Amino acid sequence: MADLKVVQIDDLVSISENALITIAGIALNDVEGVFIKGLKADEKQKALDKTGIKNLKKSIDFIQHDQGIMFEVSISITYGSNIEETSKKVQQAIFEAIERNIGVKPYKVNVIVNGIEF
Repeated sequence: MADLKVVQIDDLVSISENALITIAGIALNDVEGVFIKGLKADEKQKALDKTGIKNLKKSIDFIQHDQGIMFEVSISITYGSNIEETSKKVQQAIFEAIERNIGVKPYKVNVIVNGIEF
């Protein structure tokens, strides 16, 4: 079994790669105009299945810096959506979701638009 990346929050708490990616993925799911293959969280439970998490791992990466957690998110935008506005919404959604769920504000969220979906 491959080692999972973890983020050390303090001396007692660390958070796994799957947990961080799930939080960021659910935040992405709430941003209109964002398309990630296989990402459709259950609206009532806000949970992702194993396929959804696997697809998110291809689209979301993070690095722990001294300044905090830096995310790099690769997304496709639905045709007709404003790329700049949607990217800013993605950044804001991830900042807010991570801060709300783990109590740590991300250092940076880089958004890479790698395609347009029709």
